[in-house]
Amino acid sequence: KVAKIAAIFDEIVRRYGFGARKHIEHMRSNYNITDVVQYIYDHYSDPDLGLKKIAGEFGYSPKTLSALITQYIDVDLRVFINDIRVQNVIYMYQDPANRGVSLTELIEKCGFVSKMTFY
Repeated sequence: KVAKIAAIFDEIVRRYGFGARKHIEHMRSNYNITDVVQYIYDHYSDPDLGLKKIAGEFGYSPKTLSALITQYIDVDLRVFINDIRVQNVIYMYQDPANRGVSLTELIEKCGFVSKMTFY
C-alpha cells in the first residue's frame, strides 16, 4: 500500500508540482497541506468526500480550504480528488488480484457515484 501511495503521490507532484517554500512554512502554523492531501488519499473512496467535509475535518471554511488547495496544488479540489480516484481505478484494473472484477465495481470502490463522472 505504501508503494502505491508513493507512486500516486509521485504522479501528482509531476502533474501539479509543489507550492513555494514560504507558503509551506505558513501552513505549518495550522495544518500542513500534506495533512490535507494525505487525508484525501486515505478517504478518496468515500463518495461524499468533498470540500465541505474536508474543510470540517481541518477546521477551515470551505472557501479558505479551496483557496489553499488551489494555491498549493494549482488545481480545483474536485479535479484533484477525481484524478486520485481515476489513478486508483487504473491501478486496481491492472492488478491481477482484480481479474474478474467489473470496471463498474472498481469505479464504485474508488468513490465515483456514477460511471459518467469517471468517464
